[in-house]
Amino acid sequence: MPFQPKEIHSRLLYPFYFKEKSLIEATDKLSALIAPTRREEKAVWENVGKPTHYYLQESLSVVRRFLFPAEEDSGGCHYMKVQNDQLNSWFSKKIRIEAKKGQEIYVCQLVAKLGIELFLSPFGVGVMSISLAGKNDDNQKFNLDTVKQLNYRLSQFSRKDTVADFVLPHNEKAPPPPAPDSPLLERLGKAGSSFQLIELVKYLLEPLNDLELNPAQEQFSVYTVVRFDKNVDFSQSKIKEELGVVLAGLAQVEEIEHVGAVKSEKLNIANQILNSRHWAGVGFLGCSHLVADQEPSHPFDEQRVPTVRDKYFIPYLTALFQRHILHRFIDEAARLVRMEEKSGYKDSFRSLHTKLLDFTVTGHFTEVSNREVINSFYKLSQKGLGVEKALDVVSRAIHSHNVDDISKELATNVSTVSHVQNKIEWLEVFFVSFYATELSHIISENFFSHVYTSFSVLVWPVLAGAIAFWGLKPWRNTPEPSNSNWRHILVLVLLTIGLWFAVGFNFFAKEIDAHKQTTEAQVSPH
Repeated sequence: MPFQPKEIHSRLLYPFYFKEKSLIEATDKLSALIAPTRREEKAVWENVGKPTHYYLQESLSVVRRFLFPAEEDSGGCHYMKVQNDQLNSWFSKKIRIEAKKGQEIYVCQLVAKLGIELFLSPFGVGVMSISLAGKNDDNQKFNLDTVKQLNYRLSQFSRKDTVADFVLPHNEKAPPPPAPDSPLLERLGKAGSSFQLIELVKYLLEPLNDLELNPAQEQFSVYTVVRFDKNVDFSQSKIKEELGVVLAGLAQVEEIEHVGAVKSEKLNIANQILNSRHWAGVGFLGCSHLVADQEPSHPFDEQRVPTVRDKYFIPYLTALFQRHILHRFIDEAARLVRMEEKSGYKDSFRSLHTKLLDFTVTGHFTEVSNREVINSFYKLSQKGLGVEKALDVVSRAIHSHNVDDISKELATNVSTVSHVQNKIEWLEVFFVSFYATELSHIISENFFSHVYTSFSVLVWPVLAGAIAFWGLKPWRNTPEPSNSNWRHILVLVLLTIGLWFAVGFNFFAKEIDAHKQTTEAQVSPH
């Protein structure tokens, strides 16, 4: 390939889970880890008061409070680094990275001001970062295939046949190196000795084993910055086609034998040309930045790689935290759904809802910087890591649970109301019967005879109760779907009242006639 990189910087990222609500305990345990240096035994980890200025530069205060909170703040991450004395004891100035069978791939060195860093979040998610760098110079010639091969080898820790070995330089004057199967601390820092990166990571995080330490994935993520000379301009279509496959391959941490992406301006990963000398791509396992010197040369050319490596790392790290925190929430939601019938289910889901609200406020930002280009890369990182999709999944899961709870509660309330309504309808039958009796008694006393009044008081309770019973149907659990039945009831009631009045007046008229005849018979002469 005609394009040769000038230098490469790779951050190897190890995301992991640990016990929630144990951030202080985790920090204390790590701080207690002791290892020998060339002079004495010292603590391996140190709490860093102030990170490199690139981490803080142009970051919004909410992001700084989340990743690097002040001592008086609570709810943010803890930031730790392996002490320089330990790094100097373990690593020589340059270290050789080898594939299996002793094939040399790359000569690199630990980035001094970064070294090995650790970010611990209060949500029980941590990220370890190991920064390596190397230049294409007279001592080492490498091409883009070598870079791709290097990143793939470095990322592996579960596939034993592809894991890279870190080998410290050895000379004839140095004593023989320790055996490859000797304890790690006996090999670290010894000339000619070798170790694998996952061995070092497990040792550094060993104090967290008691806090449910668990890797979030089966390989390292790789954050890569590759620098080219001034001949690379990403506004040119031909260059985009050639280097697009490199961008995609590094972002997806592809092995050298992988067929790779098709040469095209449209790639199958989230990517964006941030300027004509900076092209970024993000995949689930990595992030790649291709940068180039300016034409004509500019003093910033030497600063471009550190800037992209460190300043742009913060929005990517934020999105990486978001991805794994949300995935932890999804796993917890899935576990809770499977234990739905067990005790504490509702309280656990309510707790998950509270944690999601906490994360949304303190860790899920709409923007991370006042600079548009940084925010653009942040959104690109969220897209490439699937953050918004993960947030949508867990939000819908919690929403569905809440809706289900509301539906169940509503169904219970409706059932209760229906039960109460049913009881009331029975009372309504009684009230109708009672008031019909009283009303018939009052009317009968004023218009009808004593006998008919007595008859009405006996009949109307039964008759009115029967009509009310037929109309209300209190034995049913569901209401009448139509009110057409009440029109029939009204007609029946009116006809019944009319008939009652007609019969009553008829009886009353007959009584009057009988009374007249009796009176006339009494006054007539014999």
